[in-house]
Order: sequence, then C-alpha cells, then structure tokens
Amino acid sequence: MSDNLHLRFAGFSLSATAVVRNKKGEALVLRSPNPNRGWELPGGALEENESVTSGLIRETFEETGIRIAVTSLVGLLCNAEASRYIFLFTGERVSGEPTTSIESEEVKWIPEANLLETLKRQKIRDRARFCLEFKGSPRHIVFQNKPYKILEDRVLGDDE
Repeated sequence: MSDNLHLRFAGFSLSATAVVRNKKGEALVLRSPNPNRGWELPGGALEENESVTSGLIRETFEETGIRIAVTSLVGLLCNAEASRYIFLFTGERVSGEPTTSIESEEVKWIPEANLLETLKRQKIRDRARFCLEFKGSPRHIVFQNKPYKILEDRVLGDDE
C-alpha cells in the first residue's frame, strides 16, 4: 500500500482481515512473498470511498481468488504506535478456488484445528484466536508492535 493512501485517511490507516471458512470446516490462509511474514489471514488496506466489508471482500479475492461473504465483526484492533485500525471479521467462502497473486505465493485451505499452529507470527495468531473464540460480542484491542504486546483487550458491551 502506498503512503499516499495512508494520508487520504487524515493520518489513520484502515484495513480489514478475517478468518474465512468453507463448508468443510477449513480456514483460508495465504503465504506472503515476503519471507519474513509467513502464513497469514486474507485482508488488507481499504481504498478511498470503500466500505470496510467491501474492502475485505475485494482484498480477499485479490489475494486468494476466493469470493466471500462477511459474517461477523469480531473486533476492532488499534495499533497504538502507528494510528492503524484493523477491522477483524469472520467470513465464509461463496465461490472460487485458491489462486495465487502478486500478494500471495501460496493459498490453501487448512483444517481449522491447525490454524493457530500454521500462523507463526504472534499478532496474526492472536487475530485468528480472537475469531476462533468469538462468542457474539466484538472486542476492542489495543496493541503495540515493537515489541508486539496487547495493551488492552475489552469485550464491547461487557461492563465488568
């Protein structure tokens, strides 16, 4: 994503990501061309004048060849160091077959039970875990990247 796109949002970067499932109980993952990133969940930056769910649907298709339906908002993640906001969702496969792109060296479905062990970067594994643990109320999560650490994790609507 270009730095100019970041500026369009008045200093905030907005993106969306999801755990996407198929009818076989598998989760969609992609391996980035960047060897430091490893396996990831689909998603990415929103474009100007694009809704959050439309951006997620577009990014997932561009990266993986899979068309999805967004099913639930799991949380809003805030990178406290960089004014980055990430909308975290669950989604379901509508159509398409795993297809690589400039943004993915490999795309595949894996058993949902293997998702956490497949995702090696802690922050990506945490996002998947939040989706797997989702009970119907979204979370607000504040984190830092250097070093990666969750600073706040609150279930919205939970007054305790």
